[in-house]
Amino acid sequence: MKNRLRFGLARDRSGVRSGSDWRSFRSGRLLVALAAAAVAVIAVSGAGAEPRHATAPPSAAGELTVAPQDALGVLNAMGISVPAQSCLANVSAAGCPPVTKIIIHPPVNTPGWVSFGPPPPAGTAPPSGIQASGETRSVQSIRSPKHAAEYDGTGCWTTATTPNVYSTASSTAQNVCNESGVSDQETWGQISRWQNNAWATMNDCYTNAPTDGWQSCTSTFDCYHPTVAYRYVGFANAYSVIYGVGYFGSHQSDTDYSVCY
Repeated sequence: MKNRLRFGLARDRSGVRSGSDWRSFRSGRLLVALAAAAVAVIAVSGAGAEPRHATAPPSAAGELTVAPQDALGVLNAMGISVPAQSCLANVSAAGCPPVTKIIIHPPVNTPGWVSFGPPPPAGTAPPSGIQASGETRSVQSIRSPKHAAEYDGTGCWTTATTPNVYSTASSTAQNVCNESGVSDQETWGQISRWQNNAWATMNDCYTNAPTDGWQSCTSTFDCYHPTVAYRYVGFANAYSVIYGVGYFGSHQSDTDYSVCY
């Protein structure tokens, strides 16, 4: 293994940076702390078994609405780290748009794209036509007339690509938010490896923009284990502010079990 170190980031919201000083997901499990019900599942890797993080049922009932100043603590309690330069880490920081509340969607670890923003219009396809994961909400039942008029785009989606492992291991975190009224859009991700019965973060990435669009960053690890196969997984975390409301979503990719040359 040639590199286990992650690189710190200066607090700079003007462009794309790789690496961060935020903590890794630990102990091979994700504790999902929700107001209505806490869901905790431990996924342990055995012979041929695929280690997974715990997730809550992806439904409207699983969404958690919190005060802006409480969001960081709630996400940390769920096992989700937030980069220091993110507006979620300090909602009152200079350059961060004001928010009245933050809606946290439970993490999802099924293949495809995850919808995490305001409900898109009925029948809206996810980016690139990939079938969405966990999109079981009824648009008509939870979109108020006001929201139906304001949220006129195709919603917000996030995904982490299955790691590509050969001479390096990499995964790309994506955040696609096509809505009028977007004042902040952030994406951060990580590439992790299963070792010592836990997911260990090998590297991470972060990017942001003050408007909507297609956003991504790639975490790459310079691996080397030509005779031993390891499991790798990618994580994507997405945050968007739309009409003064913050939305957070998280996705875990499928795992890849490979050697690295």
